[in-house]
Amino acid sequence: LHLSIRRQRQMCIRDRLFSALASMDAWNTGFVPWPPDVSPPNAAMFARLVAERQKLQTFLYSAYYQQSTTGVSVARALVVDYPDDHATWTIADQFLLGDGLMVAPAPVNATQRSVHFPSGANWTDFWRNDSTVFEGGTTHQLPVSDDTTIPLFQRLGSVVPLLLDDGVKANAGRNLSLIHI
Repeated sequence: LHLSIRRQRQMCIRDRLFSALASMDAWNTGFVPWPPDVSPPNAAMFARLVAERQKLQTFLYSAYYQQSTTGVSVARALVVDYPDDHATWTIADQFLLGDGLMVAPAPVNATQRSVHFPSGANWTDFWRNDSTVFEGGTTHQLPVSDDTTIPLFQRLGSVVPLLLDDGVKANAGRNLSLIHI
């Protein structure tokens, strides 16, 4: 199978975007998450992904602790948490990450994708942190960015602690407040 250089690049980027938010990955083992011959602009983007992933370590640590005590997987199908929303029964291309995040990976070459927001919760775009609220039980066609972020949504009311560059933890919710630990 012969793929164009552009398509190979897009596949590599989308794979790394997905890996950055997959609950388990090889990034923490010393594995370099991009090929050694990748161009400098792409290497910078991949390095940014690693930094974004590292900011989620506190959140993921808490999610893994919860998994060890409850048995509920860190990464799971929407239907696990939202069984009364019948639309979630057949969604195979979105998943929950812990209790507060929903990941909606975009296919290669996609400029938009359909995202279902499960009933019983309202959601906001994690990256933009703006006032746009997606009501639960709705499905939206959303634009896919320029290969630099993966669609990620935070359940309103959830707390997603982030590890900031200086090592201080902060709540990434609607009202940001520093928590000194």
